Amino acid sequence: MRLVRSKVVQFLGMPPEVEARASPAERERVNEIMKSIQPLSMRIEGIRNEAAITLGPLPLERITTPTLVISARDDLYITLPAAEHLAEHIPGAKLVVLDSGGHLMVGHGREVEGAIADFLEGVETGGGNVSPLRRSG
Repeated sequence: MRLVRSKVVQFLGMPPEVEARASPAERERVNEIMKSIQPLSMRIEGIRNEAAITLGPLPLERITTPTLVISARDDLYITLPAAEHLAEHIPGAKLVVLDSGGHLMVGHGREVEGAIADFLEGVETGGGNVSPLRRSG
């Protein structure tokens, strides 16, 4: 069975129009991810298991590790409310919200990498317990 590309893109949590407007390099990245999850039929049981999970309250306030949470407003998995909840309840957590890019944050690779690098630099200079990492380039 041949799948319509836009449906697989949606399965990856991304609006098809975001992927369609992406650069050739980003579209190729999406292609590689699409290839890596084929055949989708092998994922059905796992998807059902994830859908059946009901989480109760988590002791997020006890987390002491520096935490960065990144989400996109147009993520079709609707991760933003959970991301906001995590950032609100984990002490000192930082939240970065992208307006677009879907679950794969298409078109925002440099922005995400920059946010991660800035976060890690802040942790490093703040005396956190994260091993020092340096930006390359």
